[in-house]
Amino acid sequence: LDHDRFMSYYYLVQDNPALPFFIKQRCTNKMVSAFWKYTQKTRLIPFLSTSFIYYVWSKMGRSISVNTVQKMADIFQKAENIRRCD
Repeated sequence: LDHDRFMSYYYLVQDNPALPFFIKQRCTNKMVSAFWKYTQKTRLIPFLSTSFIYYVWSKMGRSISVNTVQKMADIFQKAENIRRCD
């Protein structure tokens, strides 16, 4: 579920570069939130991870870099136990 939510926003932003900035920002915040939920489910101590820092940072209204979002997408794309229709 977290994977699906993250990837749907990720592809929305990737496929529509002409989106207004505030929509991209909202989508990025949703992606960070989905990644944080995934981290909570998969890590023993999730509050010591960088995803928690990014989550708090995004809740404060700060921008998350494109490189950071790309790294999160790479982690989701390599995740196991996810059905793919490749």
